[in-house]
Amino acid sequence: VKDMIYKNSESEIDIEQCLSVSKYRESLIHEEPEAICVEEEELDIRVQFQICSHNTSTQLYEDVQDMEIGENALDTVCEGLKDLSEACFGYLLECFLVEDLMEMKKLHFEEVINFLLRFADGKIRRIMFMNVMQLKNNG
Repeated sequence: VKDMIYKNSESEIDIEQCLSVSKYRESLIHEEPEAICVEEEELDIRVQFQICSHNTSTQLYEDVQDMEIGENALDTVCEGLKDLSEACFGYLLECFLVEDLMEMKKLHFEEVINFLLRFADGKIRRIMFMNVMQLKNNG
């Protein structure tokens, strides 16, 4: 159908009135994106991501807990978020579109940051996370 449309684009006949052409156009509008991975692969990838994220977040939490108040936590937090971004989200690259991953990453980082802020006992502040995210966006 695609070739037929192309070959007849300069024709006097209005090929757009043909049933097969209109069905083809309709299918393009309602076409669902193909799955990148089969369900089993996606489940395995999600489990790997969750394990990696849990381990990385736990290590980041422990590192922040071990800090003294006033100690510069920026490097530690940046490194932890970098690990989450590269290692953990790297698993998801196999099965998810980049646009979807960017949104997932943003939401996940917000969760991790809020978690750390609740348990950091004043060792880190939200403004520090804003600096980290700014560095990440610029770098």
